[in-house]
Amino acid sequence: MSTKSHSIESWNPIGNNIVIQPAISIKPDMEFLKMASNNNQWKVSCKISGTHTEYDGCTYIGTVNSSGNYPNCRPNFFAQTGLYIITLCEYDKNSINRNKLYLSNTAHWSGYPQISNGKVEISEYKM
Repeated sequence: MSTKSHSIESWNPIGNNIVIQPAISIKPDMEFLKMASNNNQWKVSCKISGTHTEYDGCTYIGTVNSSGNYPNCRPNFFAQTGLYIITLCEYDKNSINRNKLYLSNTAHWSGYPQISNGKVEISEYKM
């Protein structure tokens, strides 16, 4: 699959008191669903742009889940929205911005974008 851009519908923090990671919601198309389902680990590569925050320009390894199952069981929400959640789990070490200091490879929650939810370029994750 080639890289494809999706509008980010929303941002949310996911995690516990120790590790909080960013999660984005997108409206998938059939090409995305096919690519994600072909990957047994449901991982994708995500490059964020247009948020006017530190998320921009970073490429993350994300885990894909239906909004009906994650972060908790919400079948009615999924039925109404059709959204999929991508948890931005870690920075892709092959594309880290070397001008930024990262204490770990784990992606961290930096707050909600204030100007725009931005876009995400999604491609197949290759280990």
